[in-house]
Amino acid sequence: MAWGMLAVAAYGAYNKSKAGEEGKALSAENEAAIYAENTEAIRKTKLTQSQTLSEAKATSGAGGLSMKSATVMTYLDEMKATFKKDIDWMEESRTRGMKIERQRGENIERQGRAGAIGSLAGGIASVVDDRNK
Repeated sequence: MAWGMLAVAAYGAYNKSKAGEEGKALSAENEAAIYAENTEAIRKTKLTQSQTLSEAKATSGAGGLSMKSATVMTYLDEMKATFKKDIDWMEESRTRGMKIERQRGENIERQGRAGAIGSLAGGIASVVDDRNK
């Protein structure tokens, strides 16, 4: 009877280990999706920012302001700095999201291995207990 329990425990250990590996693989896919989605959002934001900057320059020029005037230069420089902060934040957010997803996958894999070890330990304990009776 105890050997049968060991076989069941080994099968359970295999399934838990496999589930941990599959969870980590799914997490890696999610990490890649986070990267792709955020990279596309950054690309679109940069495009919008570029258009906004061009429109600001055109509006200033059409209004008769010199592009070399201190007011226009300060305004454009502040706009560029703000845009850079936005992009920096988006890139940091992407990096953090990917890191969190990677850690989640590693945790799932560890839980699977721990469950597998626990199943095997329980099966071995059953054999040892049965032999001591």
